[in-house]
Amino acid sequence: MHPMKFKIHYIAGFLLLLSLSDAFAAVHYVDANGASPVPPYASWANAATAIQNAVDVAVAGDEIVVTTEPTPTGGKAVFGTMTKSGGRNQCADGS
Repeated sequence: MHPMKFKIHYIAGFLLLLSLSDAFAAVHYVDANGASPVPPYASWANAATAIQNAVDVAVAGDEIVVTTEPTPTGGKAVFGTMTKSGGRNQCADGS
């Protein structure tokens, strides 16, 4: 095989593998008014009610889709009484 054809095949194969990596990404849904949240929150019918819940089940490359910003509950402690919830830092009492 000609060296140039080998390089083209190698590059084409690499690009194909690169494009397939997104094919395995999951989508997790968040709806503050969700009626029956069930991990891994893979549909609106079983969407998480807090962003943090969806983040906890997500892995690198996954997508999290949010209807509206959930109320600041279910956050993770980051420092003292501060929690990380809903994309912003807040006190644990919600103030």
